Amino acid sequence: MESEPHKSRFYAQLKKAYYDGNTKVLFQLKKSLKEDMRLLKDIFETLIEDNKSPSFLQQILECIPKEDEFLKEAPLLAIRYNNLPILRFLMEVKNSSNKNALVSAFAQGNPLIIKYLLSFNKVWHEDDLEVYAKEIEYAHRENYRELALRLLQKGVDQDLGLISSIRKSGNFSILVGLWGAGFKQGDLDFLELLEKNGASINEILDGETKITPLEMAASFRNAQLIKYLILKGANLNYFNESPKLLCFSPLSAVTVSAFEEGCLHREFLYKSTKLMVRHGADPKLRRGDGKTAKTLMKEKIVNYYAGLESWWRPNENENDEFFKMNEEAEIMWAQAEKIFDGAVQQGRIEIKQNIGTPSHPLSTSFLPNRVELESKDVTNFLKKINLD
Repeated sequence: MESEPHKSRFYAQLKKAYYDGNTKVLFQLKKSLKEDMRLLKDIFETLIEDNKSPSFLQQILECIPKEDEFLKEAPLLAIRYNNLPILRFLMEVKNSSNKNALVSAFAQGNPLIIKYLLSFNKVWHEDDLEVYAKEIEYAHRENYRELALRLLQKGVDQDLGLISSIRKSGNFSILVGLWGAGFKQGDLDFLELLEKNGASINEILDGETKITPLEMAASFRNAQLIKYLILKGANLNYFNESPKLLCFSPLSAVTVSAFEEGCLHREFLYKSTKLMVRHGADPKLRRGDGKTAKTLMKEKIVNYYAGLESWWRPNENENDEFFKMNEEAEIMWAQAEKIFDGAVQQGRIEIKQNIGTPSHPLSTSFLPNRVELESKDVTNFLKKINLD
């Protein structure tokens, strides 16, 4: 690769020749570029970053053969540097396009470029469903919700086989991204359409972590998402044996997510634990080393106040003496334990009262008055144990 000083000098000479109208020098410089494609591409990127003039760009494009693959990447460079004039020139004059353009624009977050790309009749790609899925994910993440829902609905109406195609490709990150986009916004309409496109409530989203939608939803600390998935038939006692995750079940995903960086998300812990137990989650379910959802939460709290990573484990030569809690950890754990135990107890009471079972009308309802009742229930419980 050419040295930076050489590239800078060459670029300065090129600009001077162009703006001075010195066609003879410009011709010689362009001839040199044709003989050094690497320098040409470096100069091209510098031009996109530095210059807004398509006419100057045209001088450089004349040096690049039409069949060169670099022209397909050029729109992505224009998007990366937020250069709309050059992007327009590339797409409208040079007919240069890239199927990842819209995804890149969403990731870059430039509304003018996104609006320009959306003005084309065909920027999404039903012929490449992996790209199509990414466009849906990024559209939703960047608050283009209506567009994301419209593309998902199109997948249903045209029976594109969106999710099955992604599964066959083995690209789990796309599947995780789609669920994550819906979870991040707490968008039940998005999740509903995702399911209609072939997503499964109990499917394994990632080959390494073996994570399911319910375990993933817990990390967003949204009890309504958890309720939605439970009422859709999520397996509450799924046992995750992957060593890549700290949690091993949906309930342990709740307890692990409830404490983060010294903060105990008390309402989330109470509501989600009670909800899961009410619908059949087993709080006594144990990991291979004997840890339960409750003891994993304790371990995470102790590790945090001991200055250790949450995933740290003692080896076989170390014992539980290492886990003696300091005062801060003791206070935090006392709160967490009271909330967890209270939620488990209340969940079991509601089972006996037949609340939340399939025959009970509340189990299929998201009516605001039920949400309000649950919120009062949490507030009253926290006051009862002096944690309000």
